[in-house]
Amino acid sequence: MELQHKDSTQSKGTCTCSWCKGSGKRGRRTCPDCNGLGTLYLVDCPDCLGTGVSRDRGVCKTCKGKKAVSSVEADRIHTAREKYDGYLQNPAGVFFKSIACYIAIAFTARSVWDQMCVTLEFLFDAEMIFPSGFILLLALSILFKQWNNLIKGSTNDADGSKPRTIGTVLFIVGILTAIIAGPVTSDGFGWMESKAQNTLNDKILKSSSVQCLEVELSRKVDYTYFGKAQMSNGESKDIVARFVKTGRSHTRHSHLKFKVTVDLL
Repeated sequence: MELQHKDSTQSKGTCTCSWCKGSGKRGRRTCPDCNGLGTLYLVDCPDCLGTGVSRDRGVCKTCKGKKAVSSVEADRIHTAREKYDGYLQNPAGVFFKSIACYIAIAFTARSVWDQMCVTLEFLFDAEMIFPSGFILLLALSILFKQWNNLIKGSTNDADGSKPRTIGTVLFIVGILTAIIAGPVTSDGFGWMESKAQNTLNDKILKSSSVQCLEVELSRKVDYTYFGKAQMSNGESKDIVARFVKTGRSHTRHSHLKFKVTVDLL
């Protein structure tokens, strides 16, 4: 069932921008919603068309019976309605998009978790956790926007309970996928194992005919890791790998500087 759309162009006064609380700033940046003005225009509510009454003759859930919403909110409602109408016309599209997000989450969540297990600073360091962290957040944000559009787009639609439920379930499955692919399936050593293997081959065994095929770490004490290295000649060597933070870069985009050292025992 397709909802009616109406352009909200007639001003009904102004209201304080709810995102910046009238300050015109969001953090250190100019608020993108009000362009630094601190106020927004009020326009007819797109869901009740400015009547304050919903289709079932109750109070409009979107404007709470006030008949008007901010111009920014009206634009978001129009966008949500278009996405919702698109779902009604092609429900399979929502599921295919969700599956693509789940695949991206499954491939990146473990990498992000492994890095976080080394040091939580990686979580706040965009350059170090990129691109896996960026892909993970992008996939989760797509699922969140999809859920939000299905919720907002069907607010006053009597037949919208099923799409709302579907959007909620798909978003929750995305979060569960991240949890299962990260903390549940990972031992927390994967990232350090890869770094230790690269360090062995590039620095310690660089001029040797023997190469490290695999590193398996079994335990850690602070930033010191213990395990074994499987060599190309069939030998298995005990190793100690250490994650050493050397400070932060002093470039415009500061990021964590570190090195991984490995000792063969």
